Amino acid sequence: MTRPLVPADLPEEAASFAEKQIAAGRFADVAAFITAGMDALKERDEAKLTALRSAIDEGEASGVAEGDSFARVRAQLGIVQR
Repeated sequence: MTRPLVPADLPEEAASFAEKQIAAGRFADVAAFITAGMDALKERDEAKLTALRSAIDEGEASGVAEGDSFARVRAQLGIVQR
């Protein structure tokens, strides 16, 4: 059987933050605090992936670029080609 996580299992800054969150009643214990952090990271990563897929779909739906795409981007960014 594994022992429960305690603040001492975390780096000092994380332990201090976890203890404050637990004392405020936001989390029951360190395990719940860690689980919430992991869930937030998963949600963030899923949102980024969804946005990336949407941008890819939008790009594919826009068709084939005409002319010199790189020259247009350089002009928009003010890059002088030598």
